[in-house]
Parts: sequence; structure tokens; C-alpha cells
Amino acid sequence: MLLAHAWPGNIRELRNVLESAAILSDDGVIERRHLSLQTKTTAAAPTDLGAIERHTIETVLRETDWNKSKTARKLGLTRTQLYVRLRRYGLEPGRAI
Repeated sequence: MLLAHAWPGNIRELRNVLESAAILSDDGVIERRHLSLQTKTTAAAPTDLGAIERHTIETVLRETDWNKSKTARKLGLTRTQLYVRLRRYGLEPGRAI
């Protein structure tokens, strides 16, 4: 899949695809479903990694019943890094997401 893609964005596009896949992967194992490769016939907006990261954090928070220590561990973050992201994305327990 990676070899067949045209890579019009060159190394930047490859880097974004791999970063996105790493964020979406479980336990660091990247699978085909984690790759966001799209055939582009017209110019499209780049993938919003912030939105992907926010969604991933929300999902793991729900899975761990908002246990921040477990969430940070599962995401491979320190609790401090997780708290920074929670503030950045406005994620709080009990908030509608």
C-alpha cells in the first residue's frame, strides 16, 4: 500500500501518514486500517493530526473510564503530556464529546 501510493507530498506526506498511523495504532503495531492514504484527484486539505489525536485520546479515555494514569500509559504518554493535551482539546470528565 505504501509502495503503490504516488506520494505527491513527498517526505512530508509520508511523515504525516506514519505519525497519524502511530497515533491510531494499538501498542505501536501499525496495520493497514491505520493508514490514511487516499487517492487524490484534486488538491485536498492535509490530514488534521490534531483532530485525530483528540479523537484517539477521547476513545482511550472512554475505554479507561476516564482514568488518566491508565490513559496516559496506553497512549505512551506521561501524565503531564496527557494533561497538556486534555487542556489543549478541552477534554474534561462529564463533558459531552
